[in-house]
Amino acid sequence: MRSFLWNLYARFFERFTRLLPYQSLLDEVVSELSPRPSMSILDAGCGPGALTYRLWKACPTAQVVAMDLSSAMLRLAHARLEWPETFHFRHTDLDAGLDTATQSFDRIACVNVLWALPAPGATLARMAAHLSPGGALILVTPRARFRADRIIWDHLTRSKGWDRLRAIATLPMLALGGLLNLLLVGTSLLFSQKRSDTDRFSQAGVTRLCEEAGLSVVAARPCYAHQAFLFRAIVCGAAGRKETEKRRPE
Repeated sequence: MRSFLWNLYARFFERFTRLLPYQSLLDEVVSELSPRPSMSILDAGCGPGALTYRLWKACPTAQVVAMDLSSAMLRLAHARLEWPETFHFRHTDLDAGLDTATQSFDRIACVNVLWALPAPGATLARMAAHLSPGGALILVTPRARFRADRIIWDHLTRSKGWDRLRAIATLPMLALGGLLNLLLVGTSLLFSQKRSDTDRFSQAGVTRLCEEAGLSVVAARPCYAHQAFLFRAIVCGAAGRKETEKRRPE
C-alpha cells in the first residue's frame, strides 16, 4: 500500500521539486553536506533524485548511495542523467536498506521523509548507527500546519515572465498533489508504531526523537519558506552533548 501511494505521488512530487522554494532548500542542504571527493553520503529517501542530482553537480566524485521505496521515484531519478559509477541507487524500504547496509557514511541526508515513516525514532537510530565518527545527519521535515499555498505563493512572487505563467498552468496538478500528500500524512500517522512517534511535526518533537535515537541536534532553523525545519545532528557523545547545550533549539 505504501509503495503504491508513493508511486502514484511520484509525478506530483517531482513538480514540487522544481519550485523555487524547493530549489532554495536544496541549496541549503548541499551547503550543510559540504560534499567532497570520496566522501560517503547517503540520500535516505531520495525520491525523484532532486538532491542526488545536486550532489552530482557539486561533487561528482563523492560516493553516494540513494535509497527509496518507490520504483516510480527511482525511474525519475535514473532518467536525469548517465550517473557516474560513484552514485548507486537502491530500491528498498529505508529501514530494510539501513539494516542490510554494510558501510558507514560521512553524511546522511534525509529530506522530507521523516513524516512518512511508520517508526521515525527507530529509523533515526538506524541512521545514527551508520554515521562515521565525526559524521552528521542533515534532516529536513515539515512543520505542523504545513501551508503548501505559501510554497506556491513564494514561487510565484519570485518567478518572472514565462516561468510564472508555467507555474500558474500547473496549479491544478500541484493541488492534486497536495491532496495526495494529505492522504500520505494520514496513512503514516495511522500506522505509527509508537504514540510518541506522532510528534514529528515540531522542532521540539523532532529534537526529542533524535535524542532518543542517540543523536544530538547541534543546529535547527526554519527553511522551505518557513514551512519546514532543517536540523543538523551528530552522534551523541561528550562533544555532541556540549555542542547541544550551546545550540539547543528553543
